[in-house]
Amino acid sequence: MSLLVYVWLGERFPDWARTSLLLSKQTSGLSTLLLSSRKVGVVPEAGEQVYLEDFYRRPEAVMLTYKTKRSEFRNAFWIKTIERFTVLEQYMKQNSSESIFHAELDNLVFDISLLGPKLDATGSGLFCPRDSVNRGIASLIYINNAQALAELNNGAFYQGNNGANDMELLGRLLLDSDYFYSLPTEAALNPESPPQWRYVMPELTGGIFDGAALGQFIFGIDPQNVKGPLYNGFENENKGIDLWSLKFSMDLKKGYASVSRKGATGIYNLYNIHLHSKLFDDLIVKDRFGSILDRIHEGNITLITVNDKANGLMRAVSLLLGKLKSVSPVTPRSVNGKLM
Repeated sequence: MSLLVYVWLGERFPDWARTSLLLSKQTSGLSTLLLSSRKVGVVPEAGEQVYLEDFYRRPEAVMLTYKTKRSEFRNAFWIKTIERFTVLEQYMKQNSSESIFHAELDNLVFDISLLGPKLDATGSGLFCPRDSVNRGIASLIYINNAQALAELNNGAFYQGNNGANDMELLGRLLLDSDYFYSLPTEAALNPESPPQWRYVMPELTGGIFDGAALGQFIFGIDPQNVKGPLYNGFENENKGIDLWSLKFSMDLKKGYASVSRKGATGIYNLYNIHLHSKLFDDLIVKDRFGSILDRIHEGNITLITVNDKANGLMRAVSLLLGKLKSVSPVTPRSVNGKLM
């Protein structure tokens, strides 16, 4: 059975990521592995931990990118999102891994224990969700041929990608490469306007994947991009369906999540949900999932959090709301995602 592999290229491992690893051990149905620098220390929340220093040799082409202006943005964020694929390639080749799953830490991963063989029967390469013709989203991916990673890394660091990010690089390969397969997202549930690209049918995978749209709709976007209160109900421009037409179910204890269209008969596993890192502890520790989903199904949005950088009055309101027992305090009414 494949491992669920996470990659962390920073020197300090944040608390929210520990929460994510702990959850994935409980919900994913797979053994988990963290690839990280020895500088982060032991991370007991991971099922297994392998230090980069023990197997990874950063290629010269990758080192050169850290000398560009791009490295100045958020501690080389965009470079690291691409370099992780180099790490995964070297890990798979050194360990002769036939297949692995890889997830970004800002995702909830639900039971994928039976998913690998289904994808093996489909093809050989890299399987990735996609939210538009030109963008792949590596929220949760499956690799059963390391050659796909080699092709991705060659395009990223050796052929000159003209500043493309990981999503754009994946998008190109999903369009042109025989090694890359599109996984079904919420767009596959849209009978009126299905995706304009080839994808593995959800009937084959037994479920769908979240690039980001579902998680942003249910739990909200990055609080850093919002001044003051953050509500859910956000509708990503690349959403593949009317998100208010969907019904969700989630059980962390059972490692299960599902999605269906209201009024339709089909129910599909939801294998992952994007959850922004800054919201992990607030939503999971307080166990707010049930109430948030109930309100979504009723056409209501919920106050998720208040930006810590909000003005003094808003911070005072936030403190007051935190003392109330209601899990979704002072939540305005909405219809079709619009405040009323």
